[in-house]
Amino acid sequence: MILFNQTSNDFLRKIYFDSLISYRKDIGVVNSLKDVKNEVVLLDAEHLKPDMIVQLKNAHNTLIAFDINDHSSFCYSYYGSSRVLDVDMIFKVAGLQRLDHDVDLNISNGCAYTLKPKSFMDATNWDHYKTLLSEGRLHSLPYVLWENYDVPNISFTGRKNKVLVRGGHHYLRVHLLFNLIRYGLVDENSSFNTRGYIGQYCKGCSDIYKKGRMTLDSVKNSDLSCKIPSELPDSYFQDRGDWNNNCPSRYFEMAELMGIDRGMVENVLNGNYVKMFDFYNILNKYTMYADLKWIFSIYVPPRFWEAATAHTVNLVPLRTMAQNYFPEMEEGEHYIAYSEDFDDLDIVCELSESEYRHIADNAYDLYDKWIKRNGGYMLSTNLMDHIMQKIEKIS
Repeated sequence: MILFNQTSNDFLRKIYFDSLISYRKDIGVVNSLKDVKNEVVLLDAEHLKPDMIVQLKNAHNTLIAFDINDHSSFCYSYYGSSRVLDVDMIFKVAGLQRLDHDVDLNISNGCAYTLKPKSFMDATNWDHYKTLLSEGRLHSLPYVLWENYDVPNISFTGRKNKVLVRGGHHYLRVHLLFNLIRYGLVDENSSFNTRGYIGQYCKGCSDIYKKGRMTLDSVKNSDLSCKIPSELPDSYFQDRGDWNNNCPSRYFEMAELMGIDRGMVENVLNGNYVKMFDFYNILNKYTMYADLKWIFSIYVPPRFWEAATAHTVNLVPLRTMAQNYFPEMEEGEHYIAYSEDFDDLDIVCELSESEYRHIADNAYDLYDKWIKRNGGYMLSTNLMDHIMQKIEKIS
């Protein structure tokens, strides 16, 4: 068994590959695939373009791909090619989609929400995906934490029965937080690290932050090139990926359009980065931690395990239930889910102490068994044993 250690993905190399090499002394390391024959080859899926798959299979190799692309679909290298079916096993660092479609959030120019169907893959790629799933050759792997922390487990009565939202000001995450504000489910500790991305802003927005806080008044009284146009093009607020971690001034304008509390918005959009130790000391004071990412992305990212570490319940979109994961998890057992149009946030966030404890303890148990590193490795030895058992069944 050999591992081709060339990869452009630092997470895959440092967390998965380096750990497996250190843990399993029987795994050799190669820097070239040119003369590899009759081997079980572990490698980053980015190398498996169709011609490379043919070359390696003609040399009687067993191919074990690690596929990581911040999405649940196939890596670009073999996406659209039937040669993906010649890969003996794929470990996907993501959840695995159960159906070929789901519903996505549609946002009107008046910031009204509707849910519309969206396809996961085209028919050809979905057939490939289903085949690998049905044959037991496509497996989920967790997006584990870069670092582990021992976080005090504070009782339910010692926590605020509210939701915490932190991180970058991604477009959908901002909509989530604005709606949590509407329901009175967050407080002053929910905010975005807007100052951390000042280099990406227009000059006007950068200048405002350099002088102090950005406020609705400073946005209105400044000649900013990034402002929302007075005449909105069709579907202006839909799929605004270009807003991710970019000029916050537009979010002030959007919040005013939505009627979100001005004081809360100014707090949310003037957040700062805090060190991980300090972050965990905030996180473990809340019962819930929420997020919303784009459809078919990593629904269980590292921030999910941050919350599990702190015995804080993850509040995630309903589409999380549309995927299978390793370790296995279920809604109501390991997390709680809300509708992507936000209309049930007030209902699903009504956590009793027994419900909180049940979910928080279950999620922590998954973290403790499969995510928390041990033995001096960057991965749990239980997780590495699981990976090797899957490989050894076909090698």
